[in-house]
Amino acid sequence: MYPFRRADNDYFFESDKGLQYEIYFVAAPFYFPENYSFKHSVFEFVIKPIDNQKHLRLGKDAKLPLTIAAIFLDFFTSHEKVVVFSCDTTDGKQAARHRKFNDWYLRFNDTGFLKYDGIIQDPINDTTYFMSLIIKSDNPFIHSIEAAFRELTDELKGAK
Repeated sequence: MYPFRRADNDYFFESDKGLQYEIYFVAAPFYFPENYSFKHSVFEFVIKPIDNQKHLRLGKDAKLPLTIAAIFLDFFTSHEKVVVFSCDTTDGKQAARHRKFNDWYLRFNDTGFLKYDGIIQDPINDTTYFMSLIIKSDNPFIHSIEAAFRELTDELKGAK
């Protein structure tokens, strides 16, 4: 695992290859309607390599998933939060990202988290969107959160 530093809901670390990352959790109550009491506990999860690193190759890095798992644990220790993320579609590699995140979840899920997935097909743009929601298994709103996420992904499927 790489050492990381935290500033509010932002985390920063550097890989052995010199790649610098920012991992952040952005408040995202817009995913759910007003009538859901948990909507202000919803955050969007973003992994962002810091700019001007195109000359560095990503490659396989065993410490990267360990670091991201540790960041998730750190974020959830001080928050009873709901985390939503969708895989970036700009380069067409969203299915690979989804598989990678799913593998990481399965590898590190001995810590009491649940993950729900939604896959949205957009035939007009010939794009598949992958969304996931992660919560702690002891979240008191677990059933309403799961139902709301299913409703959200069903609505998005209907909009495409």
